[in-house]
Amino acid sequence: MLRFSFFGEIKLGVKVIIPAAGSGKRVGEDKPKQYIPLAGLPLLVHTIFRFEKSDLVEGIVLVVRRDEVAWVRENILKGNNLRKVKKVVEGGKERQDSVASAIKWLWDTTGENDIVMVHDGARPFLPQNKIQECIHEAQKSGACVLGLKVTETLKMVDGEGMISSTVSSGDIWVAQTPQAFKWPLLKEAYLRARADGFYGTDEAALVERLPHPIRIIPGVFWNIKITFPEDFQLAEQIIKMGIVS
Repeated sequence: MLRFSFFGEIKLGVKVIIPAAGSGKRVGEDKPKQYIPLAGLPLLVHTIFRFEKSDLVEGIVLVVRRDEVAWVRENILKGNNLRKVKKVVEGGKERQDSVASAIKWLWDTTGENDIVMVHDGARPFLPQNKIQECIHEAQKSGACVLGLKVTETLKMVDGEGMISSTVSSGDIWVAQTPQAFKWPLLKEAYLRARADGFYGTDEAALVERLPHPIRIIPGVFWNIKITFPEDFQLAEQIIKMGIVS
C-alpha cells in the first residue's frame, strides 16, 4: 500500500470516493451523463483520470447503479486502463446512500491517519494542485471543501417568480468537490446521520452536524459539474483552451 509523508513521521494514505450513480436526466440523453462522450472519452473517464494521474492518491472506490457495475468494470475501467479504481460498488437511492456504500467497503482497509476525498463523477476538470491542497488542509484541520466565492448579487425569489429580498453575497461560497476529511471524522459523520435519519446535500453538511469546523479552499471556475446539455459545450471549450493541468 502506498503511503506518503507530508508532516514529519506521519504516514498518510489517500483514498477517493467517486459517486456516479445518478441518472443524469437533466442532460436529456438516453443514457446517464457520466457515460456521454467528451472529447472522445466518456465523461466519467476524464473524472477518474484526474486522480489516476495523481501520485498522492492510492486508490479509488467508484459508485454506480446496480445494473451498470459489470459494464463499468469492462468498458470504463478495463477499456481505459484505469488501475487505481480498487472497487466498484452499487449505489443507493440518494447520493448519501451511494457514498455510504463506499464507506462501508473502506471500513476495514482505511487507517486512522488516512484522508478520504469525495468527488462528483461529473466534475472532469479538477486541477492536480487542488487535489494536493485539499489533502494538506484535511490533514491539518480534519475537513475541507473546495469552493468559489460568490461575486454576483443574490436574490430570494418566491413561488411565483417574484423577488422577495436581496441577499448579501459577502460571506457566501458555492461548494464544489472534492471534499476531503480525516477518515475517523467522515465515519462518525455518516454514522450519526444514519442514526438520526438525516440526509444532507453533501458530505460537509454531515460533518457540520458533529459539529466540526470545515475549511474552504478557493477552487477554480473550470472545475464545473456537468448537469445540463449546454455544460458539455462549455466542457469542450475548456478542453480546447488547454487550461486543465
